Amino acid sequence: PGEIDTARLLAEPLETADGEPTNVGSYLNEQPMLINIWASNCAPCVQEMPLLQQAADDNSDITFVGVATQDDPAKAQELAEQTGITYPWALDPTGEFLYESKGAGMPTTLLLSADGDVVATKTGQFHDEQELQAFLDEAS
Repeated sequence: PGEIDTARLLAEPLETADGEPTNVGSYLNEQPMLINIWASNCAPCVQEMPLLQQAADDNSDITFVGVATQDDPAKAQELAEQTGITYPWALDPTGEFLYESKGAGMPTTLLLSADGDVVATKTGQFHDEQELQAFLDEAS
């Protein structure tokens, strides 16, 4: 895959669960950021969400953001509640965010440095805390 254009990725129009316009760049706050792209109909996405929530709880120095791509807003909301994620997430109605992320499948996870540069990407789910923590450690 080609280089990810982070400026475009961060500015890509998304919607909040309430239908308000947002983008991932609005969550960038001078610390590394993990972006997890998921969909409610993606079983591996659902399976890894509790791991991501645990990692978000354990790594307060990293911002976690979820992006539900081409998903039914009601189903996405239901899944977020069901899996107990407390980190912010947004909707990618057109799939353009997934396209800009150069994601080859679902889930796709990106790790950005505090400067907003992509330092690591992963397609496919994380299976345990060690695997996810090793990925997060690439930001430091």
